[in-house]
Amino acid sequence: MARPAVEIRDVRAADEPALRAIQRDVIDEPSPQLLGAATEGLAITRVAVDDQPVGYGFALVGDDTAYVPELAVASAHRRRGIGTALLDSIAERAGEAGATTLRLTVHADDERAKAFYRSCGFEEIARHQQYFATGSGVGIDLAKPL
Repeated sequence: MARPAVEIRDVRAADEPALRAIQRDVIDEPSPQLLGAATEGLAITRVAVDDQPVGYGFALVGDDTAYVPELAVASAHRRRGIGTALLDSIAERAGEAGATTLRLTVHADDERAKAFYRSCGFEEIARHQQYFATGSGVGIDLAKPL
């Protein structure tokens, strides 16, 4: 897929209101506190910009694993390669920070998300009952080597 015509860059403090709007629109169980920590520089946080932020993702790096708690693209900007570009950028930064594995958790009943992450090279490594408060509650851990 061709790269999207958006800029992928580090987060800026001024991005937070737009990122919170995307988070509320896209994430089933948003964590405003976690996004706040990410925008304060406590995570590898990348933002897709097309005049204004249209997507974001962040990873928390610990030892050799980088965990991606949120990756979100505004509904009107989906299916343009932005999510893939964000994930690639996060993976590159996580590798530079010493991570050898990228990991995340998706809703077991979110077929679109599972298909997207599998197309990006992720494989299922674990399942957790009652992980999420919505849907089936089942969470699936996915991982890929960096």
